[in-house]
Amino acid sequence: MSASPADSAAKQARRLRETGSVQKLLETYGSIKSPDAAWSDHELVLEVARAHSLAGNEKEVERFFARCVELNPRRAALYHCQVGWFYQRRKRWARAIDWYDSSLKTFGNYHLCLFRRGYCLERLHRPQDAAESLQSAVSTYENSSPEQQQRSRGIQIQALFHLSRNLREIDNLDGARNALESCSNLDNGPDIIIRHEHRLASRAEISISEGLPEEALRDLHAACELDGKSPVIWERLGRTYAALGNTESAEEALVRATSLPRGAVALVTLARYYRHEHRYLESAEKLVLALREHPRGELQIRLEMARLHLDLERPQAALNILKRLADGRVPPKSTIATTVRTTMAEIHAASGRRTAAIEELRLVVEQNLTNQKLQDKFDALVSLHASEGDEPAVEDDAPLPSRVEDILKDSTPRKFGEVLSYFPDRGFGFIAHGPTKETVFFHVSQCPEMEGTLPVPGMKVSFTIASNHRTGKEQAQDVLQTEELLANAATVSG
Repeated sequence: MSASPADSAAKQARRLRETGSVQKLLETYGSIKSPDAAWSDHELVLEVARAHSLAGNEKEVERFFARCVELNPRRAALYHCQVGWFYQRRKRWARAIDWYDSSLKTFGNYHLCLFRRGYCLERLHRPQDAAESLQSAVSTYENSSPEQQQRSRGIQIQALFHLSRNLREIDNLDGARNALESCSNLDNGPDIIIRHEHRLASRAEISISEGLPEEALRDLHAACELDGKSPVIWERLGRTYAALGNTESAEEALVRATSLPRGAVALVTLARYYRHEHRYLESAEKLVLALREHPRGELQIRLEMARLHLDLERPQAALNILKRLADGRVPPKSTIATTVRTTMAEIHAASGRRTAAIEELRLVVEQNLTNQKLQDKFDALVSLHASEGDEPAVEDDAPLPSRVEDILKDSTPRKFGEVLSYFPDRGFGFIAHGPTKETVFFHVSQCPEMEGTLPVPGMKVSFTIASNHRTGKEQAQDVLQTEELLANAATVSG
């Protein structure tokens, strides 16, 4: 029996995709729809969905995979997970999570989906939620058959590694160490999934959190012997030496970290080290340099700038920076949002503005219901306010040292908004921002850090304002996706 036309079309589409002829595939089949007969061919529609995913066609990816679900509802979880993976590859973490949630509604024990969901939550700095998802993935694997475990071993190793990181973030250090040990025990085959130096560096981070810098130092020296060009390892060495009181070695390691390829991620740690040493000029220099060389880390850089102002007895300047961060669409459940609002509450409380401090802490507590320390801090502040009320102390900020002021002038505050429109054929669009939704022009050449992710209407972004050298008009520059800013808010991941 000869193949049907639909079968032939599906096979041709598959050959085109597998040989890299994605554009030809899409030119031939990419716009099929009802009532076309091909719209009812499940295999063909699936091939076209995969091709649109490779081409980065967001709306068509959703449309074609939705049609796959209609044609084969029993595999709905798989197709929803594939859409989630499309967004995850583009670093659209929140959007990916939405699709993973849809997948898990029909298949709650989907091991791969649980892992990917946990990873995206980690990138959004939501360690409690990430740990829960990753723990579900680990438990699903442990309860599966030996055959399934063999197929999913690589995913389980990664799930355990990331579970350890997130448990460490929520101060479950015993759990973090146990998860990392389980990861190492499982990752003992000829094909290593997590490199040994990465596991050593992660174990060292747990030891640092436990107040055991000597143990951390041993692991980091061993890791450095395996990979002496890792800025992550050298950054952790710097923090470990600082914890041991060896300031000379600490500075040397941190400077070494920043000099390595991709070492800009360690600039904030070096700036923090200088601040702790009261070397405020050098701290300011490194923070401004970090804004230029590591713009994805802007949230953490701005937070460290606020702390620098606090050390220089400038609480109002610090508060202004933190307010801009808090109003900058940082997801409320993230650890960076918790840190920002908690710091704002501390500044208000220190200035006698207890009502304002209570309001900031209330927002934090509502998003961290299981955090007893935050709840206790909130209750104590409410009790103090009830007995003493507000006692605002109006004090002017101390002036900045002139040289520090000159350096910080280069740290232009970023604005936050969302893409209002974008015309991919012409490479430009407009961003709406501020309370009145002012619009500003941007060109795709000013989105260098998006790494292939095209702007789309509704995308949350941050940017700075500059003048177009030809027209003299204002335009946005250094446009960054807000989720990407958040995902890189930590000084060094790992």
